[in-house]
Amino acid sequence: MREFPPFRLDTVNQCLWRGAGPAEERILLAPKAFAVLRYLVEHPGRLMSHDELLEALWPKTYVQPEVLKSHIAAIRAALGDDARKPIFIETRSRRGYRFIAPVTEGASAGPSRMTNHHVRLAFELAARHALEVWNAWAQCFEGAVLIKRGDHGAGSQLLQSALERLPEPTLHRSSHHMSLLLAELAAGLGGGQIAEGLGVVDEALARAERTEAGWCLAELLRTKGELLLLERVPSAVATSEACFQQALDVARRQGALSWELRSATSLARLWRGQQRVNQARKLLAPVYRRFTEGFETADLVAARTLLASVR
Repeated sequence: MREFPPFRLDTVNQCLWRGAGPAEERILLAPKAFAVLRYLVEHPGRLMSHDELLEALWPKTYVQPEVLKSHIAAIRAALGDDARKPIFIETRSRRGYRFIAPVTEGASAGPSRMTNHHVRLAFELAARHALEVWNAWAQCFEGAVLIKRGDHGAGSQLLQSALERLPEPTLHRSSHHMSLLLAELAAGLGGGQIAEGLGVVDEALARAERTEAGWCLAELLRTKGELLLLERVPSAVATSEACFQQALDVARRQGALSWELRSATSLARLWRGQQRVNQARKLLAPVYRRFTEGFETADLVAARTLLASVR
């Protein structure tokens, strides 16, 4: 999240926000206009030539300079910026553009404003139409958000009580959601109730086998490996490593790159702790390099940080 009052650029969710609190407003920008703004904001105070912007945003593609100008005009309109008396984007004739407003780094870890907004919206719609089942689903996701924020106790309690409110037929029809929510619950319980967390993840694995909800099998296996490490028993490391390896195999077999990244990160972190830094780097680096976007999401930030520590 990058801030230049009264605006905030949410680079994770590709959103531009204006204001704060109840008056907060999302400003719509076309994807390429957002990319131009992001590039300028990420290099504040630096004069960016037309050629540099075109090469960075349209690599190996011929684009007329007028296309860039049209995106700059759209950005200025969204920001309410005057090209003659700019506050945000300065034009240097025949040279390029410069972002002249002060930019600060805001908090971007954990669930975003959009996540919170959609959870609130789910509660509102469920209440408006008296949909009790959907109220329980909204509570499930609210609990998952709290766990992601690190509030494991409150999040696990909220998620567990919400899952108990869901009728069995709903659970059966929504097994694909259920397995992943159980993984979130297991991770949350790992904050202090490891045995309970392992029981939950084993239940989720059994459910995945019964209902063929194999799409999240890799994440369930990875979660089990992380929980086993927390037990701190003699066999924990070897058993966790086996879970991570199995998770990697499943993710690769399914072509699930995001699950592969998570599994590789968990295994590389374990190997780093064992001073196996070369193995950790050789495992994680190729997976990380396959990504072309989303570099400020939590998983890619964690992978990048880990890679920096095993050079």
